[in-house]
Parts: sequence; structure tokens; C-alpha cells
Amino acid sequence: MRVTLCAAALAGTIGLLPLAQIPSSAQTVTERNADSEAVRDIVFPNKTFINTQAYVSVQGTLTADWLAYPNNTYSILCVPAQCLVASVRQIGPRQIGAIDGPIVYPLIEWSKDKVIAQDDDLCASTTIIIDRNAQTAFWVETPINQTTTACQSFRPITARTASIEAPPFWKSWQPK
Repeated sequence: MRVTLCAAALAGTIGLLPLAQIPSSAQTVTERNADSEAVRDIVFPNKTFINTQAYVSVQGTLTADWLAYPNNTYSILCVPAQCLVASVRQIGPRQIGAIDGPIVYPLIEWSKDKVIAQDDDLCASTTIIIDRNAQTAFWVETPINQTTTACQSFRPITARTASIEAPPFWKSWQPK
């Protein structure tokens, strides 16, 4: 009670909100900021594609309708032996999740036209396909080991594809 009275007195003297208008800790961030213009998506850097004889670098948003966090940024750096991938996602209003990676994907093809890297985990095989001429990058996840106990409930049952594109913010600024 003493803290509440002091807070109320302080609020009144410096022009803060009355206690009745201060959001309770039980409210979610979304509820507290629902009407605030301060809540905006995180703006990640625009897509970049760098193609040299020594390396290929693609940075941008992994885009597909099956992604849980569509506002994200991926960085893929490929050299003749492997590709390194790091990523980060927006997981809530003004909130970014932990950095994933770098994850190493062994190379299965390196040519002047394309780069392909692939690695398997327990239930899925991930393939990265970079078209150096078209300056595109695709991410393909294919289910594997579906008959094993650990992978029987793995979803999806079929392969799914995503591409590296410009983030939503930068797409909205591009001419249509």
C-alpha cells in the first residue's frame, strides 16, 4: 500500500498516468500496444545477391506460405566446399528471436550457373539451390525417414519450397 500511495503521489506530481490507467502486468504486450503507432514490424535489410568466382552470397527474407514467422532474414554464404546459413525471425511485436546458425550445408554442386548444397537431419533433408544467372535462391525441405518412430508425426508429408525475396517492408516500396 505504501508503494502504491508513493507511486500515485509521484505520478500526480510529474504528470504521469493515474494508476487506474497504468496497464497491469497481466496484460499482454499486444493488448497494451494495440492502439499504439509505436508497434511496427521489424524492418530487415533488403535482398542482396553477390556472385563471384570465389563465393556466392544471398541475403533476404525466406518467403513461403508455410513459414511460422514470415518476417525474417536469412544470410546464405557459399564457397566451393560448403554453404553457411544464419537467420533471425521476428517472433512478436518489436521482438526478434535468437540468431540461428551458422549452420553448415555441404556442397553437392558448384558451377558457373548454379550452387546446390544439401544436408539431412533426422526427419527432413534441406536443399539450397542458388541460380547464379537468375540471382535466385530456393530452400527445399523434403521429408525423410518417415517410417521411423521419431518421424511418423513429422509434418509436412510432402516436400515444401521457399525462396529468398525482398522483405515485406522493401516489397511495399518497390514499383508495381
